[in-house]
Amino acid sequence: LMCGVSFATISLIGLAVPLLPQVIASLQPDFARPEVINGALMSSFPAAMLVGGPFTRFLSPRVGHQMLLLGGLLAMCVGTLVTAFAPAIGRLQEPVAQTTISLILAARVVQGFGA
Repeated sequence: LMCGVSFATISLIGLAVPLLPQVIASLQPDFARPEVINGALMSSFPAAMLVGGPFTRFLSPRVGHQMLLLGGLLAMCVGTLVTAFAPAIGRLQEPVAQTTISLILAARVVQGFGA
């Protein structure tokens, strides 16, 4: 289980790095520069890991290590699915760029808490 969590965390970080700049460029956002948006999306994952770390240390003896790991994997799966489908979901509501980028940012925070 620990190997699966480590592999999922590393692969999610590695997969997002080359893909997010292309997604941002295709959205053509007009509310901020693409470099700033890319930086915010990239830093949201480790920032959520940093904030969520003390909570997991507090919850681990009470809930159990295995349940916490499974909850983290579930959060990472949900965040990954939302990130994957954010461009399709974002097209349903105007403005498309803001909606899509907000969804990706929220999903990256959920992934970070799950990691």
